[in-house]
Amino acid sequence: MRRGRKTVIGAMTALVLVLTAACGGGDDDSGLPEQTTDASSVEDVLANLPTEPPKRPADAFTSAGAEAFSRHVVDVLWYTLAVGDGQAMADLDLTGSCGSCSSHVQVLTDAGNPVQVPDDEPKTVSVVAQSVTDLQYAAVVTVDFPSGRQIDRETKKVVDTFNASDGRVIDMVLSWQGDRWSLDKYTVEAAA
Repeated sequence: MRRGRKTVIGAMTALVLVLTAACGGGDDDSGLPEQTTDASSVEDVLANLPTEPPKRPADAFTSAGAEAFSRHVVDVLWYTLAVGDGQAMADLDLTGSCGSCSSHVQVLTDAGNPVQVPDDEPKTVSVVAQSVTDLQYAAVVTVDFPSGRQIDRETKKVVDTFNASDGRVIDMVLSWQGDRWSLDKYTVEAAA
């Protein structure tokens, strides 16, 4: 997997931090630079941030299509946290009804938010999407979040670390809008 995707995936951990304020430390065994305030190592991490949002999968009005879109939502959340591109997240809400989307975009794209760098790949454990109405699906995504570190964008220093958290649940409400899925709502379960 490309380095940029690892950073995007790692950024999702920040969503957990923003919503639950979990923090701590962890060992780094992933090939990412050692946890350090060394400017050259940190600058390497920042230089490898993705420059484009994740590619949206082909939309299909099926359970499999809803599951694929749910995985895409998770990828976009990681990307948004890593680079502060709120438009990528906002583009998932075609109806303007996702209050959690707009409020989180504002928090996540704040220039003061540090870059989130995982120590390892998060693992999507499961995605289940079920129809709740003719045009709406509920999706439950379970993800194991890795430990990692936060890097201040301005000072280029590690400012904090965060612990791994297994079995985190992200609930989503998706609606079919003509020819594509829209994210209407999402919540991330607080860490146990």
